[in-house]
Amino acid sequence: MPAPMLRPTSKFRPFSITLANGAEVTGIASIPSAFASSSRTTGRPLLVLVHGGKCTPHHFDLSDSHTYSSLSDLGDLAIPVVAIHRPGYGGSTSFLPIADENDEPGEIRYHQETARWLHKFIFPALWERFGVLNQCAGMVAVGHSMGGIQVVVAAELYARDRSAPRKYPLMGIVMSGMGSRFVARPELSEGFPEGEALPEEIFFKAGVMGKLMLGDRSLRLCDSGIYGMVDEMDVGMPREELLSLLAWWPVHWKRCAGEVTVPVLYGLGEYDWLWETNEEHVAEFRAAFVKCENWEGGLVKGAPHCIEWSRAGREWMRKVGVWSADVVDVAARKTTVARASNNP
Repeated sequence: MPAPMLRPTSKFRPFSITLANGAEVTGIASIPSAFASSSRTTGRPLLVLVHGGKCTPHHFDLSDSHTYSSLSDLGDLAIPVVAIHRPGYGGSTSFLPIADENDEPGEIRYHQETARWLHKFIFPALWERFGVLNQCAGMVAVGHSMGGIQVVVAAELYARDRSAPRKYPLMGIVMSGMGSRFVARPELSEGFPEGEALPEEIFFKAGVMGKLMLGDRSLRLCDSGIYGMVDEMDVGMPREELLSLLAWWPVHWKRCAGEVTVPVLYGLGEYDWLWETNEEHVAEFRAAFVKCENWEGGLVKGAPHCIEWSRAGREWMRKVGVWSADVVDVAARKTTVARASNNP
């Protein structure tokens, strides 16, 4: 799945890393040229962005007004930001096909396998390359849509992992454009003959991706010029990714959420096209995170499925940066105090 080129004025720069399993992960990174003096001397976060289906890391860098690189220049925060191509997207190695496991077909375990790669191979490599070198105190994983599902499962794996020392310090997750109540819009199945197997790579009919990401044009949730960018940036999605959303996530989401222990920031656009947008749905999803003591978020007013591209996008991205810096700062200070207590 080829990826778009960097924008001429982008502050992101491409990277490629060979993982411990010999695979490659590619992406883009925005690293502050110099870290400003700050009262936040204890905790600087490394933000790792995980894109949704049919998207790429360039969706986090749409324009000069809609880009996470703004967090690299956010006053005294100066946050390093990394956005990856998930396995099989862009130049990142694919893990397909997936073997069956415990009577569960491999083709529906796509999100679980992506999360396993994130936790076991990708996050540790990103931490060594960008976290350690930039004196970060912890990592916050930010997932949009399908990427949000995978970030939840990766956080579950992190909580269950008893290996010591940790290969990376996950201190929070941010999820947007996802939840527990998926809405199966009829437009998503247009062009796919009923009863026939799905093609290996999924493309929707023209105009569907724009409605999915930004809502109906009449709502005017974003600048008019952004609609024209959607189809240009659209890429194919593996069949397994869609099947996993429809068949695996509804069965396992509550178990996965129930194991997450790190702080959570959640945002669901008021006009999200793929998920139920009501307080009952948000409350149901929130209630599943029984081990999470720090939860923040809910419906984002005036926002579509892709919050970052909307008129609410800049405020949301700033919230992600400030929240991430705060949770990492708190966790880092607790770690410092604990070490001091153990070494009087």
